[in-house]
Amino acid sequence: MIHDVDKNILLLERSDKKGYWQSVTGSLDSYREPLFDAAKRELKEETGIDADRFELKDWNIARHFKIFRHWAHRYPEDVKFNREYFFSILIPKDLQIKLSPREHSSYCWLNSAEAIERCFSWTNKEAIRDLVKHSSSSK
Repeated sequence: MIHDVDKNILLLERSDKKGYWQSVTGSLDSYREPLFDAAKRELKEETGIDADRFELKDWNIARHFKIFRHWAHRYPEDVKFNREYFFSILIPKDLQIKLSPREHSSYCWLNSAEAIERCFSWTNKEAIRDLVKHSSSSK
């Protein structure tokens, strides 16, 4: 989850599914790739953001979800579920975003309520809620 100091959320529109907005997502390159390294790599590939310039936070939260039918072809036939791990990064809102056109066609900054409404994935919605809840309780 990419956010600014005011908890505005950066969402990306998928190139292969117009109207499908999400945060950065991705997969391990191999079973040996550490999750943190995969998160940094996917962030750089999808947005051009170098996580080493900011603090990438591992929330130690994972959610198990059923793979959407329209993306099932990406997985072996017997794989029906996936596990998503939650990371967040605080960046300046004016930081230049460089999308990977193969993956995303546009991006926008939204407040948390608008971002929850726009995300198609329930796991993204929950991640935004976690981010907001943690921010409120730490004040």
